Amino acid sequence: MKKFLLLLVGLFMSTITSLAFADNLDCDALIRGSGVPEGTGQVVVVVPDVARGISYAKLAACEMGKDGKWSAIYDNLSAIVGKNGIAEPGGKIEGDSKTPSGLFYIGETFGYHPLSLSKISNIRMDYRYITNNDFDKFIDDSNTPENNYNTWIIGPTKAASHESMYRQDGLYEYGAVINYNNNPAVPGKGSAIFMHIWGSGKTYTAGCVALQIQDLVSVLNWLDKTKQPQILIKYQ
Repeated sequence: MKKFLLLLVGLFMSTITSLAFADNLDCDALIRGSGVPEGTGQVVVVVPDVARGISYAKLAACEMGKDGKWSAIYDNLSAIVGKNGIAEPGGKIEGDSKTPSGLFYIGETFGYHPLSLSKISNIRMDYRYITNNDFDKFIDDSNTPENNYNTWIIGPTKAASHESMYRQDGLYEYGAVINYNNNPAVPGKGSAIFMHIWGSGKTYTAGCVALQIQDLVSVLNWLDKTKQPQILIKYQ
């Protein structure tokens, strides 16, 4: 009887282990052929998790190894994207509540704390300290008279609308800019796309990619500017 129970426990643990790794993302298969340029050694991959819903995704932090293959440093992290899912390639527009698909460089990181006091104090990316005021803004007005759509500014603006970078809900306590639609910025094609904290009770974003804070901090601490990190957001 004891041997039988041990056998059942062994089979159960084997099944659980298989299930735990069954849905891991294959970095090499996902990144190959996606247009990642030579010189990029880190790619964050975001894949829709349609089984959970249109606004859910899985994320892996992938790094190029000495053997020339991509492997996961962090794998199968749960994430949320835009309320209406991920836009088809080239289909993102301002206000559609979709996350843009494609391959984009990861820009500067940001947070509400001086870097030395933050959870990402060892980060190897440019960091912008957001203070508790309305100085830091991301312009989302497609018709801004200042011609600075999809740009982070400091100070007053004549734009009809903007994203305040210091939020009362704390979603931007830690984050990184996704360099979407910025070279050049095409009015109406979407703005202010970030990786940021997954807020408590939230099941979608306005178009950003959000992670649980502990996962986000891990990914941010892993990023290395010298490896020219990019994010690959898959439509399907």
